[in-house]
Amino acid sequence: MKPRLSYTYVGERFPEHYMKDVIVGEIAQQAGISYQILKNRMGMKKTRGHAIVITDDDLLPKKRVVTKVWNWKRKERHCAYSKPKVVTEAHHMNITMDFETYSECDIFKAGAYAYADHDTTEVLCLAWALGDESPALWTPDMPLPQRLFDLIEQGATVWAWNSFFEMSIWNQTLGWPSIAISQWRDSAALAAAQAYPRALGKCGDALGLSGDDVKSKRGKLLIQRLCKPYRGERRQDPDMFKELCDYCIQDVVAEREIRTRLRNLRGSEVDVWITDQVINWRGVRLDKESINNALDIIEQHTIKSNKRIYELTGGAMDSTGSRAKATAWVAEQGYTLTAYDKATIAAALDDPKSSPIVREFLKIRQSLSRTSTKKFEAMLKCLGQDGRAHGVLTYHGAATGRWVGRHFQPQNL
Repeated sequence: MKPRLSYTYVGERFPEHYMKDVIVGEIAQQAGISYQILKNRMGMKKTRGHAIVITDDDLLPKKRVVTKVWNWKRKERHCAYSKPKVVTEAHHMNITMDFETYSECDIFKAGAYAYADHDTTEVLCLAWALGDESPALWTPDMPLPQRLFDLIEQGATVWAWNSFFEMSIWNQTLGWPSIAISQWRDSAALAAAQAYPRALGKCGDALGLSGDDVKSKRGKLLIQRLCKPYRGERRQDPDMFKELCDYCIQDVVAEREIRTRLRNLRGSEVDVWITDQVINWRGVRLDKESINNALDIIEQHTIKSNKRIYELTGGAMDSTGSRAKATAWVAEQGYTLTAYDKATIAAALDDPKSSPIVREFLKIRQSLSRTSTKKFEAMLKCLGQDGRAHGVLTYHGAATGRWVGRHFQPQNL
């Protein structure tokens, strides 16, 4: 069995649990080819004693030509870089971006895509940075950020925290030149995959960010005041808007710093995340007419059932919604309900001690509980103008790595 190793790469010390296949996977990702292709190209003939050699010929297409040798006896890693044949400003560069927006749409109920698709949604500012550069700010009254467009066209990777929001705003709200999904990366996905919080501020706290790298604590107040209607109307405040722009810039700094402290997704996991984004962007087609019909049927059934409740209780109740009133009325009929949940109601219906009027009351309660409108209403709220619900799955939503459903919980249908 090959020994574990500790090695140094561009001045940074990596832990001992890095194994040979992980290193090869990193180099394959840098070179822009798949892990399996690189492994096949290396073959057994490239193994020389206790060393593994990856030559220039292995790394085609040559986005960045790398020659590397790992010496397993000395537990050392020797690196040599040759100059790439074609160099652009965006070559192997990362862009970090963050939008601040205004809308009357509730993003928590509608989701990023339907929010971006809403008629009232508009961009307030965009902060972005190439690599370690100071973030640049763009607002709608400025000329278009042509340098940003050029870098993206050249193939720069675009990073954002919960990047589906930035992707939605870029495409649906602004209608800017489309960015391939394969160029997007999500810093929050890295955090989730490594069991860190998905909230930017909490993740920064968990990683021990300090000083200029910390997410601004005032952002929540600024968003409440400027990014949604405040007390029924839109607020315009130049001083607070400047603060919001500074907050947007600071978010880019915090996102970038967090990303440098997290491990990138590797190998096939990158493909899994991209597939997740393709699925979420495509969305799920929903039949809006049938949803509205279902809501109408539920409403008619509810009205009819509540009318019967009013008759049964002699006007004491006009619905089964109040637990306190329901248990009190049932007690007046000579039966005691210890709780008002599904199991207790089912047991009471089977209990011969309960009177026919109590059983009818509880059957209506049971019927109304089964005809909840919440899922149908959630479907309508997250529906885009294309008749689809987008972004309904969350990559690595659970600590185990499984997906989590959002909005109307499509995994529970």
